[in-house]
Amino acid sequence: MAELHNLAEKSGGQARHGLSWRRQEGKDGKWEGKTISQGGSDWAGRLRHGWAAVSVAYAALRPIAECGLILVLAFGASVRAAETNDVSELRHTFSAGINLTRGNSETMQANVSYTASFGDDNTGSARAGTEGNYARSLVSSNEETTVENVRFFASGRRMLSGRWGVGGNAAAFYDSVARIDYRFTVGIGAAFFVVKTDRSSLVLEAGPSYIWEEVADRRDDYLAARFSERFEHKFGTNGRVWQWAEHMPKSRDFTDYLANAEAGIESAMSSRLRLRVVFQEKYDSSPGSGMKHNDLALIAGISVSL
Repeated sequence: MAELHNLAEKSGGQARHGLSWRRQEGKDGKWEGKTISQGGSDWAGRLRHGWAAVSVAYAALRPIAECGLILVLAFGASVRAAETNDVSELRHTFSAGINLTRGNSETMQANVSYTASFGDDNTGSARAGTEGNYARSLVSSNEETTVENVRFFASGRRMLSGRWGVGGNAAAFYDSVARIDYRFTVGIGAAFFVVKTDRSSLVLEAGPSYIWEEVADRRDDYLAARFSERFEHKFGTNGRVWQWAEHMPKSRDFTDYLANAEAGIESAMSSRLRLRVVFQEKYDSSPGSGMKHNDLALIAGISVSL
């Protein structure tokens, strides 16, 4: 209820709606009650009460409305791309890797991911998927979880010409070890292909994003810029190398930012099986108290085209 009182005050309840809010503070400084003074007829009082409720609801639900608007814009490109591509072109990829040790110490590290994609760089494309990582160790009866995170992502791009396009992206991330309870990111932007051939591509993207997060029990939401690039080169029959990076500084302070990067290689073992090695880095310039700025991961495993 304390948050509702604060929202009501921020929305200008006293001056605009003729309401008088009274704060009662206990020994612990928390809200304990409120008083609303109303004058005039019962009808006028009810109207003021109703308007105050609308004001509070608007202030509380505005972030959700903004998120919904950005999501609609972000996935508009995906819908347009889907209209020009056959659903039968949908491609599924499942990847997994695991490491185990036994003896004086017991460790287990596992990684799984799934990606669905369709389209191409000529008309438009979209992709969505999820990835999870988990690791624990047991040494001298001391068991510890060293990695536990999961990520969901989706993106789409609609080509406007041979090299220019527009698109959107959305992501959700959780990491218990880094004390990230949630981090939601949605954004839109323009894309430009610096290199675009049958086997190689290099695309640059830029645009605004909005981020909601709770890190180390601290909630925040803010507008950020997003700059990204992605390079990919195909070799042989089913082999490829790729590299991707993004930089997201806060709009109000460009020295406060998030950054993510990935590089990997896949080599064909058969028409459907591939051996893959992936390097990932996540960087937060303002991590939670006692947390390090970056997390690195080197992942080896098998991917299967379904």
